[in-house]
Amino acid sequence: MVGPTAGWRIAARRAARSGRRGAPASPTFTWSTQDGGPNDLPQRLEVDADRDGLAERIFEYEQGQLAVEHRDTNGDGQYDRVDFFDLAGRVVRSDEDLDRDGAIDVSTYYRAGRIVRREILNPDVVLARRP
Repeated sequence: MVGPTAGWRIAARRAARSGRRGAPASPTFTWSTQDGGPNDLPQRLEVDADRDGLAERIFEYEQGQLAVEHRDTNGDGQYDRVDFFDLAGRVVRSDEDLDRDGAIDVSTYYRAGRIVRREILNPDVVLARRP
């Protein structure tokens, strides 16, 4: 996985252009690259959809290809879902923290876009979520 970069950062910020009061702000996007050269490949994209200063989604790239996506699905500031991608851009594994304790509760494995295996690492959490 790509670690934190000390390289050049390009921040692209879009402001809300709506004249309505209380209109949602446009998301903030922050790109990180290795050295900022004209042919440099991306390493990381952070998306702050609600503009609270905390990225809800982080995309990590290896050699220009999407490798990992971290998601904060409930807005609590912790990444509770991590998807891993193959070179074709398909999800090969998805890890989920269902109870917000920072530990993975379910790992799902995919082949050609279909679930082939699901590992339940914390059965108590999964059973508690059943209707």
